Amino acid sequence: MGHDVLLRAALVMPLLYVILRSVHVFASSASQAGEAFSYYLVNGLLDGVPIAVWGLALVLLVLGTEKMLAWAVVCVGGFAVSAYGLLGFLEVGRRLNMVLAFGLYVALFGLWKVLQKRRTDEPSDPEPEA
Repeated sequence: MGHDVLLRAALVMPLLYVILRSVHVFASSASQAGEAFSYYLVNGLLDGVPIAVWGLALVLLVLGTEKMLAWAVVCVGGFAVSAYGLLGFLEVGRRLNMVLAFGLYVALFGLWKVLQKRRTDEPSDPEPEA
């Protein structure tokens, strides 16, 4: 998949949309006056971690890298983001939200890349002993 530019572009487009939308929402919510520093710190982490995980997945897709450690970080981060999105899903009227959907998107894609890399690293059928 590293060389298929059209497939990588198709996988990048949803991530690009969600990152741009999240950054816009993050920037507009950061300008509220009268809140304590801890409010900004917690909201920065809760909004910034999904953006960072999606951004890492976007960069890895654009570069077409096959680094197993980087994709494992995306996979673990994606599952963490989707767990956070699941909390919002359970609290706010059971509607699929962007954090849950794209957290699962990058988690499953990262898991697929890790398993694909592991499969190609394994030796093929061992030589039969004669």
